[in-house]
Amino acid sequence: MIPARPTEPSSAAPWSGIAGPVLSLWVLWLVPSLGQLVKVTDLAGAVALAIVALAGLCLLLLAARSQRLRPTRAWFLALCAVAVALFAVLYPLATSGRFGGGSDRDDALNDALRSLVAGHYPYAAMTYLGNPPTPMPGALLLARPFQFLGNAALQNLFWVPAFLLWCRTHFREPATAWIAGLVVVVVAPQALDDFVVGGDFLVNALYVAIVTDWCIRTQRGERSLARACSAILLAVAVSSRPIYAVSLVIVAGHVWQVHGAARCLRLSAVCGVVVLALNLPFYLHDPTRFPTAHVLGKLDAQPGAALVKIMLPALGLAVAALASRWRLAAERPLDLLALSLAVMLYPPFLIEALGGVPLRTWMWTASFSLPVTVLGTLAVLHRFERQLSSRISPAASWRPS
Repeated sequence: MIPARPTEPSSAAPWSGIAGPVLSLWVLWLVPSLGQLVKVTDLAGAVALAIVALAGLCLLLLAARSQRLRPTRAWFLALCAVAVALFAVLYPLATSGRFGGGSDRDDALNDALRSLVAGHYPYAAMTYLGNPPTPMPGALLLARPFQFLGNAALQNLFWVPAFLLWCRTHFREPATAWIAGLVVVVVAPQALDDFVVGGDFLVNALYVAIVTDWCIRTQRGERSLARACSAILLAVAVSSRPIYAVSLVIVAGHVWQVHGAARCLRLSAVCGVVVLALNLPFYLHDPTRFPTAHVLGKLDAQPGAALVKIMLPALGLAVAALASRWRLAAERPLDLLALSLAVMLYPPFLIEALGGVPLRTWMWTASFSLPVTVLGTLAVLHRFERQLSSRISPAASWRPS
């Protein structure tokens, strides 16, 4: 049982401190999901659903601030059960072909892994939609146990519940943790779509968040084996998509600031060796088919594509490098990771929208900002939780059991 936390008397207005977090969460929820909202309804319907979402977020955060929302462990288990049920019902429908062409993200993983197991170059395979696999070797390695069981899409049934339960231990407030899980997985249309079609774009963001946090926390201890294991797993996780390279920079900078140069160098050496061992052989075999080439190719249609290809990664790395300049609290590196991803993933669709590109085209580009929604939601709720803590007596502080 979680003890009640008495609040200090306050004459603040009901909306005091709520507007900023609500609007931030709403934008994070809305941006990657615009295409899905228009797809399932129309533009007017999308506007109506967005207004409903805004009202729902208001109610959730007001309930959390007033401590009327006090989820127990059973609430988190129920959220896991809902996610599993949605996958069990909707994944077969999504792959049946009765409701459109479906998604080939699960096929990309399965086809690449089958080619690899057969001794062939995994990125020479093509999905049924004629697309090359874009998950990098780290994603293939983490999906392999599930593909061995029959389908790489089954990893969704592991990582989504793992994320929901991780939220419960990561946040100090159970209400904040429950809202994070609800918003990121269940009610964000683009996240839910990627989840139920068996894609790995959501899953990549979830395990990068979990492993980044675990790596940072193990560095505080003296167990060298735990530190080495977390560094290895971090290197594998960030090798899932090129954008997550910024996580290595953030973790290394944080360790440098908090634990010193020696521990940072050891961490960097382990991560560097694993990243090179995973990626370099595949890249050298055929650089033109390695996923980085495909990702950069998507930017060719952007105005000033050559500059964008250089500027966006440089901006992301520059933001990530701030970790080596600031001494951050335990959860702040994830906040910095959200900002690093935002400066790389938001400009492409904004450039298209401002450049007069058709609505559906830039909304499709916006869908790739889903990792910003995952990490950004955590960042906004970290800040909201700090606001809550400032209103509560220090004597009532606690950690979830």
